[in-house]
Amino acid sequence: MTHFRERILAAILAVADVGGDVGWTVSVDSTV
Repeated sequence: MTHFRERILAAILAVADVGGDVGWTVSVDSTV
């Protein structure tokens, strides 16, 4: 179960990282 939990955490972190990158890009574009 530990590996399963680690996979979920990794997936959440990956999604949050991608979402953060997209949000940052959009905010920069709108600012410029």
